[in-house]
Amino acid sequence: MKYILISKGGITLNRLKLFCIPHAGGLACYFNEWKLKMKECSNIEVCPIELSGKGSRADEPIYHSIEEASRDIYAIIHGDVSEDCPYAILGHSMGAILILEVLHQIHCRRQIPWPVHVFLSGQGAPKYTALDNMSELPHEIFINKIKNMGGIPKELSNYPEFLAQYTSIIQNDYRLIDKYNHTKEYYFDNTKISVMNGRLDASVTLRNKLGWQEYFSDQIVFQDFDGGHFFIKEDSDRVVSYITEVLNSSIAMEMRIVQ
Repeated sequence: MKYILISKGGITLNRLKLFCIPHAGGLACYFNEWKLKMKECSNIEVCPIELSGKGSRADEPIYHSIEEASRDIYAIIHGDVSEDCPYAILGHSMGAILILEVLHQIHCRRQIPWPVHVFLSGQGAPKYTALDNMSELPHEIFINKIKNMGGIPKELSNYPEFLAQYTSIIQNDYRLIDKYNHTKEYYFDNTKISVMNGRLDASVTLRNKLGWQEYFSDQIVFQDFDGGHFFIKEDSDRVVSYITEVLNSSIAMEMRIVQ
């Protein structure tokens, strides 16, 4: 069954775009599997964001702050949406922190519409998350911590040169997180929010999970999945199904859906 989305004014809209911001060290291709799954079952276009200095943008400068990264992400979203293009944003781990700053950019600049939904994934609220200065750990300890979180592909262990390059990228991202002011007091109205976490993720506590509510006026929906910090891979089918259902509901609230 195919659906056409029509606005209240009768204008046919583009497919809903879901902008995905990856974790520390993550590449845009991390979300390629989602692109295929959502294309088959929904009118959602997955738009992974490649962060500067990584993947297809490896030749570009790395960021020096979370704020600088958020301005770049805002520019990417701004260049890809229009008044008649509904969109949502998802950020995993570091990507969830970046979302706060991106929302701040959208609010202050008032050049693009507000997202129909925001997904905060695998990350506790910054002001309730203890800083452990990961970027300053000795190299071997840092690698072991990231491995235990599931953030380093097992195959890389057999290639020391590539492993060193990969962990250097991750370590720079953690440097951004460590330098970021986690006590910022943002508060956003009229924002539909889902907070998603893995049940086995030790980095997310009840306090820092529920702490996200202090940033938003709307009631947050909390959804847990099987797996640890990278549950979005470990429980991928359920995650994609949940996101698709939520976005279809968000759009249905503002539009008529006709067959």
